[in-house]
Amino acid sequence: MATALTSQQSEQSLERELRLCKYLNNQLNLRGITSADLAKKADVSKATISRMTNFAYKGKRHRPTLPVMLKVSLALVQTPEERRELFYLAFPEYFIWEEAAEKGYTVMQTNELLHERGLPLL
Repeated sequence: MATALTSQQSEQSLERELRLCKYLNNQLNLRGITSADLAKKADVSKATISRMTNFAYKGKRHRPTLPVMLKVSLALVQTPEERRELFYLAFPEYFIWEEAAEKGYTVMQTNELLHERGLPLL
């Protein structure tokens, strides 16, 4: 049972990473810039951007950090809606946190929702 759950969570994580990768590549295409341009504008390494825009870059998966994603959003000059979508793709647990706060869920209820979706618990 635990193995099946872990496998399911891993698949969900891979799907989220792939969606983020596709989203970032679409943002680059819309703006007519390269990943190297983005790295320079965001003041992050080219390798970091490559891991985000090339799914499983050189076999290395990428778990974005909040500061890096904020830099990327600012470098892309995103609208509030685009920034929200980027952050929800990078950190899907934020969507659950927001829902929990709006609906007054307890920590236990919030953790149940996070667990169901294979996301990090509070």
